[in-house]
This record gives sequence, structure tokens and C-alpha cells, in this order.
Amino acid sequence: MKFFFTILLSGIIYAIPTWAENWSKVDQYIPVRQKAFCNLMDKYEVKAQEAASSRNQIRQNRVSLDRGQDLLALMPDGSFASWLVQVEEVFVVANGDAAYDLRLQCGVSLGSGKLDGGEAYMATAPEGSVIYNQLADVGVGDFILVSGQLVKFKELNASDRGPAFATQLSGDQARGYKRYNERVKYFADINTLAKFNLN
Repeated sequence: MKFFFTILLSGIIYAIPTWAENWSKVDQYIPVRQKAFCNLMDKYEVKAQEAASSRNQIRQNRVSLDRGQDLLALMPDGSFASWLVQVEEVFVVANGDAAYDLRLQCGVSLGSGKLDGGEAYMATAPEGSVIYNQLADVGVGDFILVSGQLVKFKELNASDRGPAFATQLSGDQARGYKRYNERVKYFADINTLAKFNLN
């Protein structure tokens, strides 16, 4: 069975600033598992960029599948705890829930999104929920600590070598991306959230 779940976004997407210089201030507070996740993403970044530049879908799928298998080995159930992320955006979707984009130190983001051809957003905070109310108090550039779980594709079984975690790949012409990792988003349900202060 063939699986290809990466979304290529087109159209107008607003530019999102980067705050790489701020990450050096908080590096010592980044959990080991989060650093391992980003090391894995960095390991595949060059391969992914080369595959994208080749305009060869087979190579692109292979990189995505290999990265997904290594990620499964690192995070079998997709859960993460007290990861330090930086807020990119919080917005309200059609049903009133809150959607979010949260950036990691390697450029990859965690957050809400739509599957290819879908209308409903995945990984949102229900209106009026604790996470929804906490998201109301954060803004772009804020560091927050989050725990939760990467969204898995339930239809995959142990014999399928498809991507296990739902991802979204933004089009490279849509924004002024500095690196490939900034195009990658993993859908992630957040179950705890706390503001992080250096003071």
C-alpha cells in the first residue's frame, strides 16, 4: 500500500521571523530528548534538501520514510515532555478551536495543520479548554514548555513502512526560508503548557 502524507502548501503564506539568536540563551534548558529529535532532523536535512532539489518524488519519499523510521526508534509512541519551544503563531480556526505553530531550535515546528485534501484542522486546543486559555496568554517569540504527543496515522500498521507521524511540508517558494527544516511541521497535540522565563 502506498502512503504519501506530506502536504505541499501553495499560495500566500505570511513570513514568519526567526529568532535563532535567542536559542543560545536557553540552550542549557533544552531537554536531552528534544536535542536528540533535532539532531535527527539535522541529520536528514541535507538529504531532504538534495531530494527536493532533484525534483524526484521517489528520492523525496525515501528520505521521508527513512527519517520516519529513525524517529519511530527514538519516539515509539510520539510522546514528548517539557520541550522548550518558541511561539510562532496562535490562531482560531473555523470551529472556534485554537491552532498553533511552535518552533524548535532546529527550525522544525510542532503544531496544528490539515491533511492533504482535508478541511478540518488536526492537533488543536478546543475552545474553552485549559490549553486554549493558556495559549491566549502567549505571543510570537515567547518561549514555552510543552508536553504532548505527535499525531500518528492510525491507519498504518506494523507491516507498513510509511510515515508514522503526520507531517506538513510548506512550499519552498512561499516564504523566505533560511533552511529546509523550517519547512517541516509535525502535527502535535499539546496537553500541558507553561510559560518559560529566564528571570
